[in-house]
Amino acid sequence: MQNLIIPNQIIYFHFLAEWVTGVYQAWVRDKNLTIYYEGPYGELLVPFLTNSTLSKIKIAGAYVPSRARLADVQIQLTAHLLSYFCDFPDEPCITIIKRRGNRQWVDVSALKRTIKDAVSGFEIVDVFLEDMTIKSQINLMRRTRILIGAHGSGLINAMFMQPNRGVIEISPNSFAWPGYPPLCARASLVHVGLEAAACPEGDSEALPAEIVQFLDGRPLSSAIYSEIDMHPLLGRNKTVGPKLRKIIRDVTYVNIDYCNIAVECKKLLSKQSTAIP
Repeated sequence: MQNLIIPNQIIYFHFLAEWVTGVYQAWVRDKNLTIYYEGPYGELLVPFLTNSTLSKIKIAGAYVPSRARLADVQIQLTAHLLSYFCDFPDEPCITIIKRRGNRQWVDVSALKRTIKDAVSGFEIVDVFLEDMTIKSQINLMRRTRILIGAHGSGLINAMFMQPNRGVIEISPNSFAWPGYPPLCARASLVHVGLEAAACPEGDSEALPAEIVQFLDGRPLSSAIYSEIDMHPLLGRNKTVGPKLRKIIRDVTYVNIDYCNIAVECKKLLSKQSTAIP
């Protein structure tokens, strides 16, 4: 028998879901697991993380952490949390996720103006999700028609959106991560990926010499990044691989033409007009 404490630093649903999958993995090993909660989410988690509810999670075979199985548990957790809420009558909106530290918008006001010029009839909201309660985040996601954000944990809140809504993910500086498209597909959402240009403000470190030699004058691109990531020596090198990912992912700003985002918003809303009653 073991004890497991869920800390109170959990802010995003992403971290909440990862903790739940960790609890599930521990529960598979020890059905007498005792769980203690710290912080504000205990009230939401207590009914979910019990023997009876954990036993209802349907995952084939022994639980092994993977993107697919993480998604399975996240979707079931989403359904559980949404059972506490109903569809809110607020007007639909377009939501822009803001970040602190890295992958920030160069000018979020300009982004909002560009979207407003392209589409009409929607409030455009920009938020720091970490400043909101979990209930407020769910509230906002339930009325969001399009969620826009740079790659990051905040986008996992798309799981709370209603079906057929859209998610626009901006990937910085050729960074490629395949996690959100399958999550959106499982949640019946439309995922659009856009790539931002390289932004020197965030590239304070030089690329590792091994990467420079591998590139041989070629600029980084999503295809080349994936090639490096799968390389038996470079991608799996405990020094080179993580350093490359940090350099090209954790840029200060996501540098992208806001007109491209506005165009995708218009396309998504056009599709939604026939898919959403």
